[in-house]
Amino acid sequence: MPVNIAEDKFSDEDICLAVKECNEHYGRRFSEAEYEEWRKQDKNNRPQIETVRMRLGSMPKLKNTLGIDTYERHAAENIDITKEYCLSAVKKFVSEMLSNENYQRWAKKNNMPAYTTVLSKTGMTWGELKQFAIQE
Repeated sequence: MPVNIAEDKFSDEDICLAVKECNEHYGRRFSEAEYEEWRKQDKNNRPQIETVRMRLGSMPKLKNTLGIDTYERHAAENIDITKEYCLSAVKKFVSEMLSNENYQRWAKKNNMPAYTTVLSKTGMTWGELKQFAIQE
């Protein structure tokens, strides 16, 4: 693997300082794209986002290490993401994926009984059918 000389001109401290200064510049959460915009317009030579990633890991992880607020709220390290929040996210996902619209598309694609046929033959509501499917 070839050595990228450009990434070696910045120390880990230089990279951390750049991210901290970018945070001070914006005074709020900033994205990787905003970091790049700031880096390019700043008169000082700053490490590219790829250098940050290669040397110190992901930008969200580095921001967390530096105590900087990040957009990436769903990181596993985030203590604000509780078990209850995760379960509600899965419940919402299952509910959306098991929508009658999704069933209708799937049934047509797979030559399965139509939505109305399923309701008629089972005598169940769509909500009851979802509960039945989840319990199996």
